[in-house]
Amino acid sequence: MSPSRRIHEVLRIRTSGPGWWTLALESLLCYYCPLQPKGKPCTNTTSQCLPDQRCSSSVGRYGSIHVLSAQGCLDKELCGSHEIISYQGVKYNVSHTCCCRDKCNNEPKFDTSLKKLLGMIAALIGWSVN
Repeated sequence: MSPSRRIHEVLRIRTSGPGWWTLALESLLCYYCPLQPKGKPCTNTTSQCLPDQRCSSSVGRYGSIHVLSAQGCLDKELCGSHEIISYQGVKYNVSHTCCCRDKCNNEPKFDTSLKKLLGMIAALIGWSVN
């Protein structure tokens, strides 16, 4: 099953008597963003998980480099797992981390120390060329 099918927006409706429909309130509300390049903006979308799902943040790596990210609902059996996923013809190692509170799967912010290091490297390369 593809990540886009697993990490999806779900609104669970069930019957609780003859002809009455109610929202399943026992499930989590999680942030949703499809698998895409890390740092690409996502709309502030939430999804209602099924009762056997958890909020998840997924990270796709190419080697040791964090390249892809996703958020959404994930079957609890897949929490903590890793899988190889093909995205736009390239294979990535995707790991899934889960949490059990409403909207607990905020996308991690870009590490400012890494941003500073990359800036220093860019400056050094610029200086060595001149």
